[in-house]
Formats: sequence, C-alpha cells, structure tokens
Amino acid sequence: MHHEHEASNSGFSRRTIVKAAAWSAPVVAVAAATPAAAASTVQGIDLFADGLQMGSGLIFFSTDLATRYIASEPMGFTLLNKGTDTAPAGSVTVQARYDNRIYTPTEVEVSVGGSTEAVGFDIVSVDGNASTISFVIPREMPTETSVFGANAMLVFTRFAADIAYPNDTYDGYVAPQWTIISADDSDMTNNVYGPWTPASEPAEPWGLTLTAETSTLSAGSCSVEVASTVTIESTGPNPTPTAANGRMYVDAGLISNVSISSATLNGADITSDVDFSRNEFGSYDYTLGQTLAAGDTVVLSVDYEVISGGTTDGSATNQVFVTGTDESNDSNKRQTVPYYDVPGAVCTP
Repeated sequence: MHHEHEASNSGFSRRTIVKAAAWSAPVVAVAAATPAAAASTVQGIDLFADGLQMGSGLIFFSTDLATRYIASEPMGFTLLNKGTDTAPAGSVTVQARYDNRIYTPTEVEVSVGGSTEAVGFDIVSVDGNASTISFVIPREMPTETSVFGANAMLVFTRFAADIAYPNDTYDGYVAPQWTIISADDSDMTNNVYGPWTPASEPAEPWGLTLTAETSTLSAGSCSVEVASTVTIESTGPNPTPTAANGRMYVDAGLISNVSISSATLNGADITSDVDFSRNEFGSYDYTLGQTLAAGDTVVLSVDYEVISGGTTDGSATNQVFVTGTDESNDSNKRQTVPYYDVPGAVCTP
C-alpha cells in the first residue's frame, strides 16, 4: 500500500503529470469526454463515471517518428451516484489502467466539496505495456446527478510521465481507463470511463540538446561560475525549422561583456557565421546562421570580461539556451533539454 488515508480541508490540488523541465513539449488542451446521461433514476445504488471537466494532453511520437500523438493525461474522473440509495463507505473499488512505459502512479486523492483525502492504492496487474492500480473509495456516496453538485466526488489519479527525449517514441499506446466495481450497483453499464484513444497527425519532429562545461571566474571578492564551452546537438530526425539561435544570461553586476571566441560545426570552423550581440535587456542573443540537420554538433567557446569591483546579491543565474524555431509552441519540437543553468555567484564579505 502506497498511501495511508489522510483527511484534508485545503481543497483538491491541481498538480498533474510531471513533465520534465521548464523547456518542455507543448501541452495541448483536451476536452473532457462525458458519457451519456442516464435516461431515468435507478432504484438502489447507480454509480456513474463522468468527466472531471478539466484536462490537458501530452505529446509523443511513433517509433518511426512519422506520427505525432496527443493523448489525454490520466487525471481521473468524477464519481456520481445517480440512484436512490447512498453507497456505503468502503463499498466501492476503482481500477485504473494505464501505459506503464509512460506513466508511473504516484498518488490517488478523492475530493468532495473541497475536502480532499489521500487514498492508498496497489498495482494489481501488469500485462505487457498495460498496468492496473486498484483502490477503495473511503467515503460514502450520497445520491448526486450533476458533476457540479455538492456530492459529486472528484477522483484524482496522479502519475509521473516520461515522454522526454529519448523516451518520446511509442507504438501501441495503452489508453487510460477507469472502472468502478461495486457488488451493490444496480446498473453496471455506466461504470467505465475511457479508454480515450489519442489523436494523431503527421509529424516532422526535430530537437536540440544543449550541454556546457563551466569555469569559475574571480571578480573582486566574488567567484562566478560561467558556461565556458557550450555544445549543441541536433537530435533529428528532421532539421531545425529555422537557423539555430539562442540567448545567454549573465550576472551584469559581475560580468561586463560576453563574446564567442570560436565556433565549430561538426569540427569545421563557423566562427564568422555566428552573429552574437548584446540586447537591450543586458543579455546576449546569438544565431548560428544555419539550420542544423540530424546529428549536427556545434561547439561554442565563450569568453567573459569580469568587473573587478563588481557586486551582486548572488540571485542572478547564468543561463544559456538554444532553439531552432520562431514558434513558441511548435508541436514538432521534441522534449529535450535545450538549456543549461549555472548557479549564482558566491561572494565573501
């Protein structure tokens, strides 16, 4: 059992699937599907699976990298009792199926009227790429016909997801599905939520990764770590849509100027092709002057001029990042790590 029952009155959390770093694949809004409403009230207990009225999607690609999939995140569902009788606490079990290559279950919560409770769960089956967790609803289920009603129960199944490059290609996706199980349910035909097949469309994925070697500079009583060698690699399989470009941020209280002393593409010198300049905000913009094909590797050597009497509070972060598109939400961009953060400066009194 992963969690003990814990009551909370703080309201449900809106945390969803973890998506690696800040520079991530676009998140796509996904409409929450809703089963058809029951035609008439069922005598006894009638448990009903409905949508959460919220949702988002995550993007991955086929293994041949020709198709892009947009899948609904397995956030959970709304549990209703459309019958005439209250379902006793502990009498309802829920099983949630998911693709174990992508998702790892982390927690389950139920929330009614803003009161949220953690629920323990177990992994009860593994069948190839499909795994299923099971948990018991700890609260009674009074009658409720509306997802917006006072007795509607929000059931949150939270997963960590691994769709970051190079783990961003999958075939045979196992769509999430939730099943309500109760011996007292008078109508079992409305007890399944899902599965939701992901949308698909042709894709031309590309990606860039960025790593850096650092060095430490002295500026008066401060030492500041900087990215002295930056390596940019193109993951492919397609070239970048535009010339690769990016930005460097530095601590302006300690560093007065930044320049590129040399640049190579697959070992050949391209220093003269690199456009590097300081912008109006005090950071530095650069463009490599060309698109990068799959497998291309660019190495930049970066020089810094320090301010000998400079001062800083250490809060500024030295960062460098790269992109290969003019679009802020390019759905063909693979979820790589195209940036490098360097810790802030350290000063002695």
